Amino acid sequence: DLAQIENDIKTMPNYFDEYDTTVHFISEEEFNRDHKEIPHGGFVFRSGVTGFDKEHKHVIEYSLKLDSNPEFTASVLLAYARAIYRLNKENNLGCKTVFDIAPAYLTPLSGEETYYKSRRKNMDSYINSVDFFKGNNPEALVKEYGTPVYVYNEDIIREHMRSVAGVITKYPYTANYSVKANTNIHILKMALEEGVNCDAMSVGEIKMLEAAGFPYDRIFFVPNNVSDEEMQYAIDRNIMTSLDSLSQLRQYGELNRGGKCAVRINPGVGAGHNEKVVTGGKKTKFGISEEFIDDIFAIAKEYDLTIAGINQHIGSGFMKCEPYLEAVTNLLRIAERFDNLEFIDFGGGYGIPYHKLDDEIPYPMEEFKKALEPILDKFVREYGKAPLFKSEPGRFCVAEGSVILSRVHAVKENNGKTFAGCDCGMNVLVRPSMYDSWHDIEVVRDGKVVSRKDLKEITVCGNICESGDLLAKDRLLPEIQKGDLLCILDTGAYGYSMCSTYNSRPRPAEILVTSLGKLEVIRKKETYDDLFRLM
Repeated sequence: DLAQIENDIKTMPNYFDEYDTTVHFISEEEFNRDHKEIPHGGFVFRSGVTGFDKEHKHVIEYSLKLDSNPEFTASVLLAYARAIYRLNKENNLGCKTVFDIAPAYLTPLSGEETYYKSRRKNMDSYINSVDFFKGNNPEALVKEYGTPVYVYNEDIIREHMRSVAGVITKYPYTANYSVKANTNIHILKMALEEGVNCDAMSVGEIKMLEAAGFPYDRIFFVPNNVSDEEMQYAIDRNIMTSLDSLSQLRQYGELNRGGKCAVRINPGVGAGHNEKVVTGGKKTKFGISEEFIDDIFAIAKEYDLTIAGINQHIGSGFMKCEPYLEAVTNLLRIAERFDNLEFIDFGGGYGIPYHKLDDEIPYPMEEFKKALEPILDKFVREYGKAPLFKSEPGRFCVAEGSVILSRVHAVKENNGKTFAGCDCGMNVLVRPSMYDSWHDIEVVRDGKVVSRKDLKEITVCGNICESGDLLAKDRLLPEIQKGDLLCILDTGAYGYSMCSTYNSRPRPAEILVTSLGKLEVIRKKETYDDLFRLM
């Protein structure tokens, strides 16, 4: 109903004007005349933007499958307008945005699109939309536990763990939580209770899993470049170990002749949100390339080793399923060269929508599951049996289940730029500095989220003596005042696990909001005495 959509857009109070956006409603004939074609499914709209330079005009086309809910369609358009406006401001393009909208054949919503509709619609506040604090006032929370502080939501973490546990249902399957994302023992216990196994990358992580109660047959040791001592620790406990190189495979054979192990294959495909987290392909240190498969067999024969499984990992934080499916297909092709494998581990890396407040669509898990099953069918049919299939999700399990609350201690102007200085430095959350990672930020004042209706360009920085100590550069945010709380989203993965005491600042506390809404300390805040304890 284009008329209803047009009415909804006109009744949105100046939102599109604020984002320098014009919306044109045109017929299918007009659209076909001005644009090459209407892709199948949903409304199609074009953003024609000028201003990159005087000679060039850039055209971006989008196709979305939407239902007939006019309000939802209008909110999606607004989300794209806001996202383009942000990119426009960040790059000083001086562009105008025009949406040409025409009707097209509608298709039913997929699982992800239904999730998008129900969870992302009109996203003014994520923490409010999911009731992240379960009725607990953020100001009261930080009054008791201080800032900065990591806050976890038990329900969200468990929900994500259950999701990955059901990726494959037709064949034997286990999801192995990659504990490097977050090794808090209380979170590991959740994984144990949800029936998720775990991957460990070091003896320290194995010890964490032991303390959480994991039996050794539910731990998969996937190290790289480790010493005899670390390898022997796993061997002594009969923990299945994957070897990352021919030299480590030979080292394992010398330590455990006649033993059983796995090998990590480099599938030749890599993907991730940053080149530093791409772990497959030609430029990565990880895995054994296919050209050395015969050498694997030779070393295994020399030391009477049984290659029980193969595993891979292409990278972390990808939001499309195609690279993963390509790597799965390739690994299964390689698997046919191995006799009688007990398991095949496809790795993890599923991304999460870090741009929540711009209505980013979650990883298409349902679409991925549907596309994966026929690939497995073909392999099982040709291999003659169904081995145990595994995956290694880490970020997907825990990232969305945590936020950081941080106090703003200074707001200033420098050469026309606004800076908001808070106590969450790169010692607390290093991802923005290390990977240029994006974390949405909500502003909390007097215990309530500040509306995102009026936004201004602000750079949010921490309290570390580094120019790169930035959480958000030139970000469009509500006005920030001294004393406000910043709620930094999606910090559950590679947040606390990468914390440091840089600038001799003690690490923060970790607080869990339980399913019943109670607050539990799952890690105490470090003290200055802790900084001296080992000296």
